[in-house]
Amino acid sequence: MEFKINIQKTHLWLLIILIVAVGFVVAQAAKPNPGHGADEVTVTYKGQEKSLQETVDAIVNSRSAATWISTDKRLGALPYRGDKAYSLTAIPATAKEILVYASIRRGDFGKENKLGRYDIYTQEGNKVYKSSLGFYDYGNAAWVLNSDTFWLPLTPEKKLHVKVIGTLTGNVNSDLIIIGYR
Repeated sequence: MEFKINIQKTHLWLLIILIVAVGFVVAQAAKPNPGHGADEVTVTYKGQEKSLQETVDAIVNSRSAATWISTDKRLGALPYRGDKAYSLTAIPATAKEILVYASIRRGDFGKENKLGRYDIYTQEGNKVYKSSLGFYDYGNAAWVLNSDTFWLPLTPEKKLHVKVIGTLTGNVNSDLIIIGYR
């Protein structure tokens, strides 16, 4: 059995347009219905029953762009050798964490390559919460900058400890600043 249709090109385009239009109308009429809108669904969040939309809005609006408070408490220079503890009594008692900025600029190292680091930490009893800032002396007169920003918990001791691991040589300039808390 053979089936042939003889259609002119102009009629073919009209037929394609008609099929597409009918398909579009049928698709629009058959849109799925999810059954409920966001305002019709209730959820319990933090002990309160609200619509899904109200709950989502409350969560989104409770989030602020800044979840911490900016400050500029310069503690001084990092130690050249050994250990040093900096007092954090200027940070409010409500703070749970501090945002620390540490930087060291060094140059004119001499002829030896040397590796070292600063361990910067808070502590509570035997627990130590530590971050490190590494440095490397290149054995020439070049200047380098090492810096880092990191969060540490603010413990009841209210001190920030710094310990130098290795030997610093050459010219050294450094900063230790609390730039925020939460």
